[in-house]
Amino acid sequence: GNSHVRRMLFPTVSSLLAKMRPTYLSTTAIEGTQVEKEKPVEYFRKDYKPSPYYIPSVHLLFDLDETSTTVKSTCKVLRRPDLNGGDLQLNGEDLTLLDVAINGQLLTEAQYSVSSEKLTIHASALIDNEFELTIRVRISPEKNLALSGLYKSSSSGSKLLCTQCEAMGFRRITYYLDRPDILSVYSVRMEASKQDYPL
Repeated sequence: GNSHVRRMLFPTVSSLLAKMRPTYLSTTAIEGTQVEKEKPVEYFRKDYKPSPYYIPSVHLLFDLDETSTTVKSTCKVLRRPDLNGGDLQLNGEDLTLLDVAINGQLLTEAQYSVSSEKLTIHASALIDNEFELTIRVRISPEKNLALSGLYKSSSSGSKLLCTQCEAMGFRRITYYLDRPDILSVYSVRMEASKQDYPL
């Protein structure tokens, strides 16, 4: 059998008015036994507070490769006038940050911070109520065994790349406000080797 087993169980989420309980279960087969790697996590409506920012549009540019894919996201970001803006905290997992820019100007490392689960752009860098946020990251579909985000098919010899963004998979593709109340219009361009990924 496969040396790795991955299962993700998600409910249907119609709105934030419903109780949200996405559950993650990851197991690894070791000599005929299964060892649980992650504890189930429950999310409820009370866990969410209104975001001080929203993102009406996103453009994604993929430079696809099974070992190293570069993703460039260009987001139109608006600050909600009824909330104190503060820092902009974006969700992200297993991403290598290359650079961040606001209105075409690269940010210095003093203007943002990165953790294993978030990219935080400090309020001092967010001087406008409306701005264009550009982020470049590198990901490895081949090493992504979570079946979430962008990952390579496990079929032998296959170069097929797959995506799974619900319920919290988009944060494995790029940094984003990855929550069900942030609704955006997307445009996507994908570039890749014609030899490896023919149409």
